[in-house]
Amino acid sequence: MPPKNCGIVVLGALAALSLHAPASATIIGIAGAAFPTEEASPSYLANAFNDPSTPAPRVHWWNEQQNVTLGAGLTDVLDIVAPGVYGAPFASALGDLSAGTAVSSHYLYFDPLNTRSAIATFTFDADILGIVVLTSHLAGSDSLRILAPYPVNPLFTNRGVEFGPEHIALGVDLRTVTVNLAASSPGDQIRVITAAVPEPASVLLLGAGLVGLAARRRRAGI
Repeated sequence: MPPKNCGIVVLGALAALSLHAPASATIIGIAGAAFPTEEASPSYLANAFNDPSTPAPRVHWWNEQQNVTLGAGLTDVLDIVAPGVYGAPFASALGDLSAGTAVSSHYLYFDPLNTRSAIATFTFDADILGIVVLTSHLAGSDSLRILAPYPVNPLFTNRGVEFGPEHIALGVDLRTVTVNLAASSPGDQIRVITAAVPEPASVLLLGAGLVGLAARRRRAGI
């Protein structure tokens, strides 16, 4: 028989966990040329950050919409969904996201003034559902972008990755992405879509349910 205070212990532990649980999926590790950009000032336009050729070029990144439930599905927009290294010739996986899926979105942006290359690795705290790299599929998933006043310029039609010397690697853990990019302006833009992370309140509700279940089991003598 479980100890009488097991429900209190479980709820206390879950409450403590909720204090540290992230409210959104995010990038928790970076290496190489990764450069964080404030979420209040992203841009999807060509040469938006006016990056100089020196010092080393930057792969900007920021979080887009977080913990959103898709009201409508996104069809044929996920270009990379399975672990591996992807380069030329590239064929999209044409993966889907179903309506009702809870997701968080993240953006990678590489656009030096002159032709340069950069390698950066990103580690996420939630599983990657898919990576979007083709221009038309970026447009098809732009419902996840940071909202106005940061519109997408309809004339900027070359923001995807043109695979050649470039390649992208999705780790077997589905939480790590390494990009090896070469571009000038306009450069490369990549969207990484991850599973949503439950809000702390959801963790507490789960804990309350577990405590109730434990109490019922005690009353039943289980």
